[in-house]
Amino acid sequence: MIGKIQPYQAPTINRVAPKDRESRWPLVRDVAEAFPGNPGAETFGFWFNYFWTEVQKFDRITAIQQQKAAEVFFSVFEGAQAPFTLRADFAGRDDAFKENVLRQLLLIGFKRVALDAPAMTVRSPGGRSLAPAPLVASDARAMNLKILQDAKRGPTPIAFRADGRSYDELIQHKGFRVRARSKDSPVYAWNGFDKAWHPFNNPVYANSMFLRLGSKNADNCLQTVISVGAEFAGVTHFPILNDYVLVFPVKSPSDGRFLALKPHWEWTPQDVLAAKAHSQKVRVVRGAGGAIEYLAKDNYIYAFLTDGVKFFHTEQYFKSHGHTPFPERGANEIPLANILCEIHFVQKWYFSEADGQIMLYELAFDPIKWVPSTAYVDVVIGTNGRQELEAIILREIAKARSRSDITGEKLKLDRQNMLRWTPQEREQAARALAAHLKVTTAKTPNGTNEKKAVILAHPSLKVKIDALDPKGWNDMRAEAKKYA
Repeated sequence: MIGKIQPYQAPTINRVAPKDRESRWPLVRDVAEAFPGNPGAETFGFWFNYFWTEVQKFDRITAIQQQKAAEVFFSVFEGAQAPFTLRADFAGRDDAFKENVLRQLLLIGFKRVALDAPAMTVRSPGGRSLAPAPLVASDARAMNLKILQDAKRGPTPIAFRADGRSYDELIQHKGFRVRARSKDSPVYAWNGFDKAWHPFNNPVYANSMFLRLGSKNADNCLQTVISVGAEFAGVTHFPILNDYVLVFPVKSPSDGRFLALKPHWEWTPQDVLAAKAHSQKVRVVRGAGGAIEYLAKDNYIYAFLTDGVKFFHTEQYFKSHGHTPFPERGANEIPLANILCEIHFVQKWYFSEADGQIMLYELAFDPIKWVPSTAYVDVVIGTNGRQELEAIILREIAKARSRSDITGEKLKLDRQNMLRWTPQEREQAARALAAHLKVTTAKTPNGTNEKKAVILAHPSLKVKIDALDPKGWNDMRAEAKKYA
């Protein structure tokens, strides 16, 4: 006898049709990080969180999708209410089960774009509606890109890409390639794409580009798409450092807060080192007094030929669905040989007290660097093409510097700095208020008269005093009691 025969146990089957089951979506729709503790990118937990975030924030999710998402969630977690815990049987689940979980979330929270049009089989629908064909990437000439009319090779479409890597680094990385299609790079295993449970291990999904349906930005999935622009003024904000989920997910070693959400004046030396050590290499720039003035991100803009590159018009797709998307396109890759020039620039980020996060307020550009040489570029697009491209880039730099979202943040920063109190100023105002309160005959607090008295004592503080709201003035009264 080889083994003991176990008694048969019939599986538990929910015989109520999915559409008729009680929805558990309200229980889970507000779960932000199902797997807590910032799991590593090579783990199932990281990818569950990544896909779940798009499902959770998808504002057009249907009732059927909600039901499916909730069932998928509870196949991994259990509990009557948040916080939910990992199911006791999850440890024994195989890769096929885990792959199915992630794939279901992927197909709800993302829109798939095939790199190649699938072969279509004509068949009679038999009264049933046929599934629509997937979105498919297309040729660059349908993307409304810049055209070099004087290029040596004839009218030539070009596009732009913003990235944190220098050209020398791109040589090592063999151009711009997405992580999910970089099997010969260590980044492939670092992100778990080699795991059997990962949907991108499946060629169907690996050879696709995905759009994020739940993102407030209505944009590309950076794991499967190279984001590019028709005008580089429109992509100079990439990489977006205040995207603390995917782009700059660094937490303070001291208090666990995301550094993108932590005021600069509260940063510790360990925070500074953590920001610098991250792949985005964010550095701090200090003012004359030694305090952090802003965060700096070295960045690069590349102009490239579109030969052999497959594109999807991400902006057009989301506009047609009622969103206000970034002015971007999606590309499957950008070969090194397609790159024409590199422009180094610095993004400057400040902490906006009004927004509670860092915001981009200035761009500083260096001169154009032709890659790998002017002679090479002249051979590819001709001298006239290079001169035309240079004129285009200079116009783009001017447009980038004058972007309303960036110049608007600069105005907000100037006002924020103007209204920020130094410890010495607060003490001066609090002492003046304390002196006024000692002699006033008012029976109830009168903010207007109190402010006038403090301004009379310190006229240079008028703008800051006038800007204090009732709560801010009550805080000033509390400080004044120390000097009563």
